[in-house]
Amino acid sequence: RHGPLRGMGVWKVPTGLIHVGENVSDGAVREVEEETGVSGCTFDRVLAVRQAHGFLFGKSDLFFLVALRVNESECKLDSDGRPLLTPQLEELEGCQWIDVSEYAAGQEKAFADRYQRVHESLNRAISTYQRGEYGGLVVDDLMPLPSSSSSVKADDPPRRLQLLLTSARNLNGKEDERSKL
Repeated sequence: RHGPLRGMGVWKVPTGLIHVGENVSDGAVREVEEETGVSGCTFDRVLAVRQAHGFLFGKSDLFFLVALRVNESECKLDSDGRPLLTPQLEELEGCQWIDVSEYAAGQEKAFADRYQRVHESLNRAISTYQRGEYGGLVVDDLMPLPSSSSSVKADDPPRRLQLLLTSARNLNGKEDERSKL
């Protein structure tokens, strides 16, 4: 309903802003549940990061494309056995499960001239991850936040290094246990 894709007839992945004091991994899970109604997701890994300047509110912006896993025992399923989707109608016109190739084709249509290389890279990360050919980045939670991020206020002193993104392969070239797809 809002943003650059409004009225273009293309699909987008769930997106949103991270709350003050919230880790990217927690924010991604929260945004997917808010926008699609799918609960029971856990953060898996970061697939890509895009940086832009002069973006929302005139600020610099980091966009994290992440993969989540759904624990199907913790969510309602539709008649096809997939997590039941309930769109957040204040923000979305609808939501549905679509094939990655259909999503990529819609992105190409919407961004044929503008941001084409960015979307080609993001789509490549999604499709290679889906095929099990790309491990992305995993999160090392170095300083876990309190169980409720609402206890972190905007004027709290900054904490140093909350999490670290590392390759799904460890430094000696062996696959990290968390990178098993």
